[in-house]
Amino acid sequence: MLTTVRKNKGIKHFAKRLVGRLPWGFRKSVAFVGAYGLVNLLASRPSFVGIYRSFDEAPRSRQKNNEYLVDGATLNLDAQKFDDATGLPLLRNSHSLLPLTASMLAGPNPIRILDVGGAGGVDFANLLNATSALANIQYQVVDLPEVCALGRRHWVNDQRISFAEAMPSEANEFDLIYSSWAVQYFAEPLQLVERLTAYRAKAILLINVPFTTKGAFVRMQINKMIRSWVLNLPDVERIMRCHGYVLSFHAGGDVDHNVDNYPPEYRVSNVSNLLFLRA
Repeated sequence: MLTTVRKNKGIKHFAKRLVGRLPWGFRKSVAFVGAYGLVNLLASRPSFVGIYRSFDEAPRSRQKNNEYLVDGATLNLDAQKFDDATGLPLLRNSHSLLPLTASMLAGPNPIRILDVGGAGGVDFANLLNATSALANIQYQVVDLPEVCALGRRHWVNDQRISFAEAMPSEANEFDLIYSSWAVQYFAEPLQLVERLTAYRAKAILLINVPFTTKGAFVRMQINKMIRSWVLNLPDVERIMRCHGYVLSFHAGGDVDHNVDNYPPEYRVSNVSNLLFLRA
């Protein structure tokens, strides 16, 4: 197994060096096709199907197990990129917002961060690579058992990060709560959002979550045929205000899903990034 892993890494390294020698335009074309797939580009395949009122109404996922999540978490941990000229980390899909927010909250005491849906700890790695002001970190990831097992193996020698299969007790307090590409996959996302306020964090940062100002709905993600929510932004703001949080920062993300198969009022192609501060 170890020999196979080393061989695969060697092939990837060779391919990266080969692509790096191509002219700029060719490199960008290869990256674009690699990200979206040649078949999807030619066929212009939609990203989602269906309009449902709840998870119960939508078809159940066709995934037999969660191995695809483990594979994705492994890929993300192995695919961290750095700028050639400076060595600085390249953080895309709004992942620079966590290091920025954490740096602004940093003080003499350890900063306590709860990462909901944090997979194998890739954003912990991003945090370490992108910040220098955080002398002490207590970083807790909540995710599925298979993904937590991967994270524990990867970070076995780092006591600053821990993994749990369930949300911590509300008796715990955190300085920052963070979640990326996760809230929409909970069957009751508004209950989750309200639960997050119970930890009395100074800031709650939700990134890469699809929102609309119209009615919330569930759709099926075609590539994995799994259910996910498009949330109503006013509903989330109302819950946060009721628990003493104010929306301090809001911006669209940098994705562009193909949703041309939907009626105009259900075309949510992008994701959003929201930072709530405790008043």
